[in-house]
Amino acid sequence: MRADSVRRALRLGARTTLAAGLVTLALTTAPAFAGTQETDQLWITAPYEPTLPLGIDGGTPLTRTLDVRLNHDNAHFTVTGGRLVVDASGLAGVAEITWPDNCAPSGATAVCDVPEVPVTGTTGGEVHLQVRAADGAVVGARGRVTFEATATGGPDGTLTAPQDSFDTTVTVASGPDLGLTTGGDIEHAQPGSRQTLPFTLTHHGNETAHGFTVTMTASYGLRYANRYDACVYTTSSGDEYAPMSYATCTFDRDLAPGASFGLPEPLQVELTRQALRERLDISAQPLGATDLGATTTMRRWESVPTTPPTSR
Repeated sequence: MRADSVRRALRLGARTTLAAGLVTLALTTAPAFAGTQETDQLWITAPYEPTLPLGIDGGTPLTRTLDVRLNHDNAHFTVTGGRLVVDASGLAGVAEITWPDNCAPSGATAVCDVPEVPVTGTTGGEVHLQVRAADGAVVGARGRVTFEATATGGPDGTLTAPQDSFDTTVTVASGPDLGLTTGGDIEHAQPGSRQTLPFTLTHHGNETAHGFTVTMTASYGLRYANRYDACVYTTSSGDEYAPMSYATCTFDRDLAPGASFGLPEPLQVELTRQALRERLDISAQPLGATDLGATTTMRRWESVPTTPPTSR
């Protein structure tokens, strides 16, 4: 997931990335209170500076999905009738949008309906915009989409997202784009148990990746149960923080656009007796090239300790 500007970091902690087999962590925002008076706020979450690949071997540019989401803060209120206004006039000559069924376009602008607006940190509330580079667009061309939104609910009956605060800038690009697909979080895992973690690496870009690396970072309560010849394993010192275990795996093989890759056998990790709230981060990068997506996926465990966890 990518870093956002300060204003967005203060608002949500992080914005979502362009959907490319990406597993993202949603941050839960607690209901806001001002003394005894409850408040609520409507937010728009949109991808920040995604790239739009050109076509493979000069063909039609590849399509990407921009997932734009409406959320609100306070679970004490029910929020309905979300209306997302999308202004794509800034994409002229750079990119083209295909509007989904829940959007009513008028020229370069559309009003999109979100019947039920979920609380921040839960699923739903999305508008899926299909976007691709315009015919004749060149690498480096940039265009901007802006968003506004209102909804029914909250303490005053109407919620409005902060004005002029939400936009997405897309850039036409060319290169590899390696996306990772994994399963969801695991709850109520038992310390001492072994977990199988299949994941798939898929090439979503328009240029062949001539070799790539897969990097895994395991928290203190996880151990790699099986190891691969292509990987180098190290552990941090643990002088200031709980030690982390790293695996850096290099694969000297071509991965063409549209192709997928999996490890020789599924990855397995063991939860130690100290396991409580653990995580495994996995990222992938092409060798000698910049990844258009630069995404990281994460698996989390909420374990049920059989004995009190030892001090870290």
